[in-house]
Amino acid sequence: IVLSFGFAFANLKAACPPDYEEHWVDATYSYFAGGFTCDVRIYFCCKWDNNLKQVVSQIEWVLPRYNNCLRYLPRWSDFLLWLHQTVAYWANRVCMPEHPPCDDTVNVEFKVVVKKPRCVYWENWEKYPGDYVTRLVFCGYDINCNYVYKVCIDYSVNPPVKREIFLYSYADEPLLCPTEEPQLPPPGKRWDEPWMTNCFAKPCE
Repeated sequence: IVLSFGFAFANLKAACPPDYEEHWVDATYSYFAGGFTCDVRIYFCCKWDNNLKQVVSQIEWVLPRYNNCLRYLPRWSDFLLWLHQTVAYWANRVCMPEHPPCDDTVNVEFKVVVKKPRCVYWENWEKYPGDYVTRLVFCGYDINCNYVYKVCIDYSVNPPVKREIFLYSYADEPLLCPTEEPQLPPPGKRWDEPWMTNCFAKPCE
């Protein structure tokens, strides 16, 4: 996995709630044993909750950087697993205060909670004049897939490294959108024009 920070595309922002920090990251998803890749830009929001000792982060949307590779991913469950692991990795670095040691069994654990809405839609978006890409957009944050990680510093290696250790996941209920995926492009639409689908559900993994 290749990850990097940089300057965002013009006029693109994450619609973060109050008190959340806005962040984005460029990342490369590899599949079919690394034979194929999909370069994406992930926009997310996060904040530190000092009472709960955890970072709460939510994924805003995902945009392919160079082509329409999101259309062709063979296993969405693998991509979504990679997506929330990637956000947990970066939220652990940009929104988190100093970490406790990984072998600390006395003090309260620090955690990262990644929220991914269960309902999403496809949007064919004009990235540049005449150049369209299909991006995955989330429909809201009332009903989420939630992924909880313990975060800590591992002092058993030199130099010490920050770790994200998956603990558990859970899904909010009830599901408020259909599970049937829409046809792409929608009937009567083309790849070279703007459109968006209705909201539909991606499974929690």
